[in-house]
Amino acid sequence: MDDIECQEEESITFECELSQPVTKVDWLKFGKIIKPDPKRKIVAKHEGAKCFFTIPSTQLIDAAVYSCKVGDVETKGKLTVKGLYYITKCIVFDVIIHFLNNRFESNNTVLLLSSLNSQQ
Repeated sequence: MDDIECQEEESITFECELSQPVTKVDWLKFGKIIKPDPKRKIVAKHEGAKCFFTIPSTQLIDAAVYSCKVGDVETKGKLTVKGLYYITKCIVFDVIIHFLNNRFESNNTVLLLSSLNSQQ
């Protein structure tokens, strides 16, 4: 099974081919059997000797090592999901000075400036 890298919200499919058709295939995420989730519309199926696991709209929490397991035989693939947004600036004023002076008062001001940019 190949590793997959995708952008968040893209559809992915892991595929593995077995030496012969089987009736039961387990798909695992970090070693734990994946349970059906109709809300996410994740599909695990097998057709003859081919097995498929599809996530139609990936989320950051989907990044993991996935396994296709039949009996004692197992193959693994890593899913890497890149977020659609990333922080370009993060500036913190005032707090740093007080931490450097080993004191922190509750009335200190913290100003965070940030912007989000799309990677698309």
